[in-house]
Amino acid sequence: MKRFLLLIIIFSYQNSKSQTADLLNSSLAKSAFIGYKYEQAEKRKVLSLKNKRVIAKINPLNYIAAGALFFYQRVFSEQIQASCMYEISCSNYTKLSIQEFGVKGLLSGINQLNCCFTGVVYDYPDYMISSESKVRNQLNK
Repeated sequence: MKRFLLLIIIFSYQNSKSQTADLLNSSLAKSAFIGYKYEQAEKRKVLSLKNKRVIAKINPLNYIAAGALFFYQRVFSEQIQASCMYEISCSNYTKLSIQEFGVKGLLSGINQLNCCFTGVVYDYPDYMISSESKVRNQLNK
């Protein structure tokens, strides 16, 4: 019986010691990261074919392109933690330009993807660079 009580006392002492360490670690973590805020990125949407002609809606190439872009954005882009040098990422720009211009938009997206590297900022004039040092690449409407 004495051994059982001794084990209970030792276990409760160890437990209280670990709880104190956990409280100390959590308070240190809170004070160290108090200035940082985590903003969750918005979910990317699938290629939309609203307000398109019937021929565009039944074209299987549109669905293959939409599926490939969706798969890339949801799987590969998140895995490699890609940080694009453009304000609108290369895959999102391709998707938006396909919605807007069709085949011409696909070629425009491929062109941007071809030019996507860290030194691309130096190829553009100053008025096309944002305050975050990213290239402004809004779609021309």
